[in-house]
Amino acid sequence: GHIDAIVDFLAQTQDQWDLIELRDLRDTKNSLALVEAALSRCALVYRLLPERMKCPYLPIDAPSSEIVSRLSRSPGRKMDGLHTFRKKLHRLERLRTEGLRVRIIENPSEEAGLVNKFIALESQKHVDGKLSQPFIARYPEVFQSLLDTLGPRDWFRIGLMELGERPIGSRLVFRCGNKLWDFLTAYDH
Repeated sequence: GHIDAIVDFLAQTQDQWDLIELRDLRDTKNSLALVEAALSRCALVYRLLPERMKCPYLPIDAPSSEIVSRLSRSPGRKMDGLHTFRKKLHRLERLRTEGLRVRIIENPSEEAGLVNKFIALESQKHVDGKLSQPFIARYPEVFQSLLDTLGPRDWFRIGLMELGERPIGSRLVFRCGNKLWDFLTAYDH
């Protein structure tokens, strides 16, 4: 009953949100199947991602002091979480000095060679552990047309992460009114 009530609420308020992640939902017995059935009943679009396909992340859901305390040494662990966190933070700082940058490109039609950067990134994309056929590479002229047509109208945004001149991550997003629609994500493993 709880699952149906939650999904009914999500269906009623769907104009107030664009994406809801349920990655922390505990799967007990058949709860995942019940969630899928409720989402289908309400005609809400959903996608299940196997754990191996998810990007690693650190949820920022508390003050930094609490997050750091969660990462403190646990008995039986080879390396404590705080050490791992600091090591990754130092690596990120080193990458910044090597030219790591993140850009939000609001008018992609003004940047030459962007479609080729997407093709290079997408050619490294894996699905179910295997290299997948790049989608953009099959239709480069369509994507260039999208950039040229929708970019100046403020309907298309791109997040691009680069290490020097080499793209290492991208996210293509459509903007319709006050909503953003995630279209395509690719990153260099």
